Amino acid sequence: MASPQDIRPTWKKVADKIITVFIIVLIAYVIVSWIPPLRSGAVGAIFETIMGPILMPIRSIIPPVGGIDLSVLVLYFLLSFIQRKFLRF
Repeated sequence: MASPQDIRPTWKKVADKIITVFIIVLIAYVIVSWIPPLRSGAVGAIFETIMGPILMPIRSIIPPVGGIDLSVLVLYFLLSFIQRKFLRF
């Protein structure tokens, strides 16, 4: 998190916060996908509208393995890597 002497450029701070929020939305998407009434309702439709286009390129490269969609995991690790390597000290 931010230290008292955070000297990162403003764009890095903003990008870091955006990725953090996006990771939270990604985790919420996974949780909603596990609950059938939510997944098939309006909440599931909203999350699918947000996350579907972002996950589609990953899904086209990495197909589901044994019925498990690994695209969410790949996106999570990619965002975490970008956040740690490029946006934080």
